[in-house]
Amino acid sequence: TYTRFSDKDYALRKPALEYERIKSIETLCLAAGSVKPNLKTYVVCSGLLYGEGEGILKHYFMQARLQNPPKLPIFGKGRNRIPTVHVADLVTYIEKIVERKPNLPYLLALDHNPKPTQRKIVEAISKGIGT
Repeated sequence: TYTRFSDKDYALRKPALEYERIKSIETLCLAAGSVKPNLKTYVVCSGLLYGEGEGILKHYFMQARLQNPPKLPIFGKGRNRIPTVHVADLVTYIEKIVERKPNLPYLLALDHNPKPTQRKIVEAISKGIGT
């Protein structure tokens, strides 16, 4: 069964080998905040960014706009979950962190989509733009 990850679960994360360096940097950031009492540190883990031409979704938007291929590709059955966040919402989230210091040092920045599957994302792009 699928259990939704929450802000409180950050310590349970086990990064893939290629992301261990990033996890180490996060740990150093959080440790710096606990060593220096006047320094507040936070790690913001965002979903896949979209909205300003970022990352892999740019390719899907371009394919849909050009309607090439006639049907946008879905890999496998498309049930894999892909949390997302619009880049403008991420900026607003960061602004809110600065304004009102949260209690947790590790924060998730995600859209409010309860089941963000690859299939649903690709179908939404297809329905909204074309193909």
